Amino acid sequence: MGGAGLTRATEVAILSANYIATRLNDYFPVLYTGRGGLVAHECILDLRPITKAPASPWRTWPSG
Repeated sequence: MGGAGLTRATEVAILSANYIATRLNDYFPVLYTGRGGLVAHECILDLRPITKAPASPWRTWPSG
């Protein structure tokens, strides 16, 4: 990958994480952001509301 490849991969990871965080923030709050409201190379979403919902697909996954 080399230095230039690692730099490019880091840039893409940060850009992608911020895109996802921005798009999903209205539905799932982002738990950790920096001063400017941006995330680093990952975005951590608060999924607790969907895991506690009575008809959550995550809790009623079909078996078999």
